[in-house]
Amino acid sequence: FRLDQVGKQPWLSSQAVLGWCIIPVVLFMADDYYLFAKGWDLHDHMRAVPRGAYEIKATGQMWSWSYEYPNGASSINELIVPVGKPILLRLSSLDVIHSHYVNKYRITEDAVPGRTSYQWFLPNEEGESVVTCREYCGTAHSEMYGKVKVVSQVEFDKWLIDNAPKASQEQPGESG
Repeated sequence: FRLDQVGKQPWLSSQAVLGWCIIPVVLFMADDYYLFAKGWDLHDHMRAVPRGAYEIKATGQMWSWSYEYPNGASSINELIVPVGKPILLRLSSLDVIHSHYVNKYRITEDAVPGRTSYQWFLPNEEGESVVTCREYCGTAHSEMYGKVKVVSQVEFDKWLIDNAPKASQEQPGESG
């Protein structure tokens, strides 16, 4: 062994060099493309709203969520839904960007002024969970939370009737 001795790198043919470059790249890229395709498929599946979903309009504003139901019933910071029925939320914002996050169902979607977006979930058991805003929207952002209350279909129907806008007692054309 001598200190002035210099080692030599083994010589690789051009085919070996190409093999050592191309084969790992192809393997890693194939894995990436496969994972991308699976992720895209999952994303499409999660964004496909089931038929017969119950649609509710959700509006974010500093610093609360309001929900409007098809019959005109509404609530503030309390989303009331029936168990076992897919729920479709049409999201919008009156002021700044908000993000509607339902923690139990691990779904979030931005509510952007001038744009309507959507999110859906399937409440599979009765109970309550939390709704928060996940996009910083101002000084009271941390106070922008509410709840999702999942109830039986009978209780939900009763709540809808009880909270529907009251029609005028006097019918048009009647005088009293």
